[in-house]
Amino acid sequence: MPARKCRICSAALNEEPLLVYKDMPAISQFLPKKEDFAQDRCVDLVVCQCLKCGLIQLDNDPVYYFKEVIRSGSVSQEVKRFRRDQFQTFVNDFDLKGKKVLEVGCGRGEYLSLMDKTEAIAFGIEHREESVNECNAKDLCVEKAFL
Repeated sequence: MPARKCRICSAALNEEPLLVYKDMPAISQFLPKKEDFAQDRCVDLVVCQCLKCGLIQLDNDPVYYFKEVIRSGSVSQEVKRFRRDQFQTFVNDFDLKGKKVLEVGCGRGEYLSLMDKTEAIAFGIEHREESVNECNAKDLCVEKAFL
């Protein structure tokens, strides 16, 4: 078994996992079509903790689309209202009126456009060029980057 290391600080992870979830779906987006069920495989999700920094993390490879932002929150008006109120509360509770707020991985700007309606100054970064262009076309302040 390869030496397991923390994704943040590269220190060793705990030897005994905190949790193991057996036979879980391997992905949560881009679900298989009926004709793909025969090739679809489950995975065991292994939850570990870094012995140095304490980060709790999966000891699994990330899904192939891990850099992509996928949100359904832009579809429902009810969810949009909920998020807008949630973001306004966040701005109020942390005294962010007139201050800069950065969304890392802002996708097509679904949440950023809601944050932009608060009294905070909303910025975003996104790795996908098409999404950056879409955000900029909506007059959202977004730069192409990936952390």
